Amino acid sequence: MKHLHLFESYRKSKLVPSNAQENFLYKAVHSEDGRYRRGSWGFDYSQDPPLVNVHGSVTIDKGRKTLSGLHFGKVTGSFNLNTQDFTSVKGFPTEIGGDLVIDGNPIGSLKDLPTKKVGRSFSARACGLTSLEGCPEEIGKNLSVELNRFTTLEGAPKIMSDDSEVRCYSRGRLGDLPLVSLEGLPPNLDPKNIKSVSSFPSLEGIPQGFLRDGYIMFKETGSWVPYYIKLDLEYSGKGFFTEEFILDKLDPMKIQKFIDEFPEKAIVMITPWAKTKKGSRYDGLRFPENLKGERDLLSDLGDIGL
Repeated sequence: MKHLHLFESYRKSKLVPSNAQENFLYKAVHSEDGRYRRGSWGFDYSQDPPLVNVHGSVTIDKGRKTLSGLHFGKVTGSFNLNTQDFTSVKGFPTEIGGDLVIDGNPIGSLKDLPTKKVGRSFSARACGLTSLEGCPEEIGKNLSVELNRFTTLEGAPKIMSDDSEVRCYSRGRLGDLPLVSLEGLPPNLDPKNIKSVSSFPSLEGIPQGFLRDGYIMFKETGSWVPYYIKLDLEYSGKGFFTEEFILDKLDPMKIQKFIDEFPEKAIVMITPWAKTKKGSRYDGLRFPENLKGERDLLSDLGDIGL
C-alpha cells in the first residue's frame, strides 16, 4: 500500500503543470462576466492526459498558436480563440457551457475536436473546413459556419433547439463549389432560420429558397432523396456539383427505400426524373403494381410536356 501511494505521488508529480502552462492559464481564464475578473481552474488527474476543468471562460489571445500542451475538460463559460493562428483543435474542451468561437483560424478539419456539447452557440467561420464532420453533437443555440468550403452540412450537430439559427453561406472564393444541400441538419429547425446567402456580392450558388424547400421535404419524409432528384433535374451540368456527388446521393437502394416508404409521393416525384434515366442503373426500381395507372398517366403527361 505504501509503495502504491509513493507511485501515485510520483505519477502526479510528473503531471504538475509547467510554469509556462500556469502562465497560460493565468492569462486565458477569466470570469464568465468578463475579463476584468479572474476565473478558476483545476486538474483532473484521473484522466490521461489530465484535463483542465475551468469555472469561468477561456479566451486565447492573438499571437498564440497552441494550448501549451494542455487538454481541457469542462468549461462552464465560453471558449474563444481571439486569434487566427491555430491550426488544430486538439486539447479543446470536452464540454462548454457557453459559446465555442474559433472564427478565422485555419483549422481545416474538426475531426480531432473533442467537444461533444456546447451550451450556447458554435461559430467556426472561415476556418477552411471542407466538412462539418467532428462538429459538436449538441449545441444549445446557433450554428455559424459561413465562408467555409463544404457542399453539404453533413456532420452538423444532431441536437439543436427549435429556434436555433444556422448561418452556412459557403462560397467564399473562385474555385470553391457552393453549398448544394442542407443535409446534416436535424429535422426540428425552422427553415426560415437557415441562412445560406451572403450579405455581400458573391459568386452564383443554389438559391436559398431552393435549399430551404429541400429541407422542408426532408422534414416531411425523413429522406433527402426527393431533394436530390429535384436538384439533379434542375441543376445538373451547371457546375454546382460533380457527377460523382449526385450519383452517390441518388444511390438506387436509397431511392427504392423511399419508394417503399412513400409510394404515392414517389410516383409524383420520381416518375418524371426516372424517364430521363432509361438505360441506366435505375431501370430496376420497383413501384407498387396498384399505382401503375397513376405512374403511366404521369409518364404520358411528361411525354407531351405537361
